[in-house]
Amino acid sequence: MTTFFRPGLGLTVGVFISLAILIGLGTWQAQKIGPKSVIIAKIEAGLAAEPVSLPRQQADYASLDYRPVYFEGVIDAAKQIRIFGMNLSGKPGYYLYHPAALDAGGTVVVNIGWIAFDDPDKIVELARTAGRFTGIVRGPQSKGAFQEANDIAAGTFNYASMADLAQAFGKEDLLPVYIVLDAMTPGQTEPLPSQNRVGIPNNHFQYALTWYGLGLSLIAVYVAFGAQRAKDLRLKK
Repeated sequence: MTTFFRPGLGLTVGVFISLAILIGLGTWQAQKIGPKSVIIAKIEAGLAAEPVSLPRQQADYASLDYRPVYFEGVIDAAKQIRIFGMNLSGKPGYYLYHPAALDAGGTVVVNIGWIAFDDPDKIVELARTAGRFTGIVRGPQSKGAFQEANDIAAGTFNYASMADLAQAFGKEDLLPVYIVLDAMTPGQTEPLPSQNRVGIPNNHFQYALTWYGLGLSLIAVYVAFGAQRAKDLRLKK
């Protein structure tokens, strides 16, 4: 009986194991498409909403993440923490954080904007320090895998940890979120305001196609190899 497909047992086992892994990875990525789309839609809806008054007490501030808010208070211009980061154009620099005493009581950290990396000792004058302010609520940041921990004593910060900022500012009544302020005056360019980085990638569909595509390529190579091997065996007879 003539055989037209002889890939071999070892190769067949290896291919089936590899194929199972590739299909699993593709399915894993496909399952992430929906949840990530929900998160992005929630953020976009939040950013498009009308500003609401910043609540003084709320059990779950996470529900306000990426929501526009307003508050009345006084920004302490004398206390400032600079945290290295890129602006929306990808340029390196510093984000400027200050504590703001709320008229309703308590303190919230505000990100007043971004300045270029050119002069880290540059003194930035606040356009105004009191009145009504608007901005976007953001949740506290945590240490990244490749980031160094904040050095509170040295005043060196790499991420906006509310606990670390509370200690640095000497504020025990700090709210567990910070606010990225809008421009405090019309035409404000320094510090550059409203640098809300919300670009959450949703590339899971492409990733899923990549893994499934590799699976199909593996099948094609397996079939071609098995057919060629069978042909070679026939010619040897």
